[in-house]
Amino acid sequence: GNRLKRLPERLGDASLLAEVWAGGNLLDCLPASVGLLSGLHTLGLSSNRLASLPDGLCDCAALVHLLLDDNQLASLPARLHALAACEELGLSANRLEEAPPALPPRLRCLRLNSNRLTRAPRWPHSPAELWLHDNPCERGGEGEGGRGRASGRASV
Repeated sequence: GNRLKRLPERLGDASLLAEVWAGGNLLDCLPASVGLLSGLHTLGLSSNRLASLPDGLCDCAALVHLLLDDNQLASLPARLHALAACEELGLSANRLEEAPPALPPRLRCLRLNSNRLTRAPRWPHSPAELWLHDNPCERGGEGEGGRGRASGRASV
């Protein structure tokens, strides 16, 4: 990382930007303009200090890989499921107490391990790869012991 504390407010002006890799920095927020990045395919923001995400992030229709592992997120945008192209969502090692209530339709891989989930998530269709280990729901909370209902590979 470069010890960046902020991304440029005008980041959204670069509408043709396909990838942003800014992991391992000191970012605590994202500019609201991130939602204007209509061509964004990959957003790598792992290992920062993000505590929240702008709702406009859910307007990134082309976003396939959203990597937010190892931050300080306690909640997620309500419209997260609107990321129609999203196949990979990394949310491990945050402060989430609840799983997202709805998932993007193409999601294949969801990492929720090492959070504060007290209940195993329940969705009509779970991603093929679902990571839930190291959450309180594994240690006797409600649900299925942290295993969720993933088909394919699951890391619990």
